[in-house]
Amino acid sequence: LRSTIPCHTLEARDYTYDAGLTLMTISDTNSQSQALDLCMPIAPNNVTCAGKTTLVNGNIRIQANSQGVITAVGIPLTGSTGYASGPLSISPGTMIGIGLGNGGALTVSVYPPIYYQPGLFGAYISSATFNNGSFTEVDGTTAILGIPFSSAQTSSSYLLNKFNSNSSLTNIAGDVQSAAQLAQQLVGCSVTK
Repeated sequence: LRSTIPCHTLEARDYTYDAGLTLMTISDTNSQSQALDLCMPIAPNNVTCAGKTTLVNGNIRIQANSQGVITAVGIPLTGSTGYASGPLSISPGTMIGIGLGNGGALTVSVYPPIYYQPGLFGAYISSATFNNGSFTEVDGTTAILGIPFSSAQTSSSYLLNKFNSNSSLTNIAGDVQSAAQLAQQLVGCSVTK
């Protein structure tokens, strides 16, 4: 069974993040202000979700291609206080995006980048792409005492090698990729106008 996701006509502005998921400030341009139900079978006012980024339940963003196939999902990772535990620091207001690209490649992105510092050296990580059992790209930069060596938005072969040498991380990425591919097959957006 394939369920559909309801949507409102949305106005998007501000910025696009480079990992395939459009993260943006969204305002509802419909007169209705009701909360959206992920399981609702038709779109309000017969508005299509296909080819749009849709706000669901006030904070989840779902991006669909023109055929109504969901290609990315964005959710808030942290609230106003952020998160810090051990070597991991996540800024307040961080969004995480999970998307499937060509050939089912999984891309996970965060904005702003997360910071991981197990010792003197650390890394800012903004996105990672995984396909066919290994990471194919990692965007981020190494840092010393929190000072980045370059932009966290650029590809890093050093971080790519670190990610691929961690079997637990590659196993988790494979599981997330499989789950995202299954979800993409089961859930879509309405394509009727």
